[in-house]
Amino acid sequence: MPSPPPGPGSPPCHTSPDQRKAVPAIRKVPPGPVEPPATGPPAGPPSYPNPKITAFVLALLVDPAAQHKFATEWGRDLYWAIFSPTAPQEFREALQALAAPVGYISHCTYDIDFSDLGHQADMSLQLYAKVKLSGLTLDRRGFRPFDKVSVPSGHAGCSRYCYWSLEGDDTGFEQYTETDMEALGAISQDEGGRAVLDQSLLRPERVRIPFQGGYKAERHVKMTFARWGYLPLAQDRIVLRQEVIIRGAAATDLHFSLVRLGNEQTPDCLKKETRPDGTIELHFENAKVAFPGQANVLSWRPKTAAESAEHPDIRGSTSHDTRSATAVRPAVGDTAGRLS
Repeated sequence: MPSPPPGPGSPPCHTSPDQRKAVPAIRKVPPGPVEPPATGPPAGPPSYPNPKITAFVLALLVDPAAQHKFATEWGRDLYWAIFSPTAPQEFREALQALAAPVGYISHCTYDIDFSDLGHQADMSLQLYAKVKLSGLTLDRRGFRPFDKVSVPSGHAGCSRYCYWSLEGDDTGFEQYTETDMEALGAISQDEGGRAVLDQSLLRPERVRIPFQGGYKAERHVKMTFARWGYLPLAQDRIVLRQEVIIRGAAATDLHFSLVRLGNEQTPDCLKKETRPDGTIELHFENAKVAFPGQANVLSWRPKTAAESAEHPDIRGSTSHDTRSATAVRPAVGDTAGRLS
């Protein structure tokens, strides 16, 4: 059927309605090489938040709970942020301190003197403990003890810190007596009766151990205990080697044992030494690494009559002897009353 003529308003038609309009050809471009997708953390923003936000993040890093959360959740993004050249220097330093340990203790010695109060066998014991630390700092900003350390309340709540010192391989010697520490308000007592020493109050502007520098720190503590008891020994840093030295007149009548909590119990190396003045010392040594907070428990009890008759001099026991250890051993991880 012929198509009707175009209307007056229509343009002239040169093709039939059944004829399709030509579609222009599409030029095909051969595919080029395909680039692999980018790997690794996404590129960081061109700039970091304003100083107020940065200060807020730095404040959070002081909180131990926030430190643990950041360390577990940030992962490799934390590594990227530490080395990002666009991050503020103080921001990178704070993250670097979070990701790295402050340092470690290469050798820790607990030198404990046992004596009788009133010089009577049925009286309480007075312990004078010297905690000696040799360590290395890994903090690029330098290191100085700033945490709080504590000592068990002991028998009748009689415990106190009486000496503190710090010396670096390339720094001067610094020390405080009990009177000095009390004047600075560094010694207090918590609700549980423990004596607490806040090391951050011991004039933090003084000796500071430089990065990778060695140091020696020492703390002395006086405590009162019953003749049957135990004393957890632990530090808040990794300790490579530990030694416990027992001496004193009252030690002659006591039986000692030493065990490590949270680990397979193996006997420590026990040796006895006679000093030039005729006194006898017991040495427990452990070369196994102790993690922060992992305690060794020193326990003691009076010797039985048979033990005293068989061994009239000072005797000790290793951790496989459980006669005294099991009776006074606290639960694993219970170091609330530890000596640090």
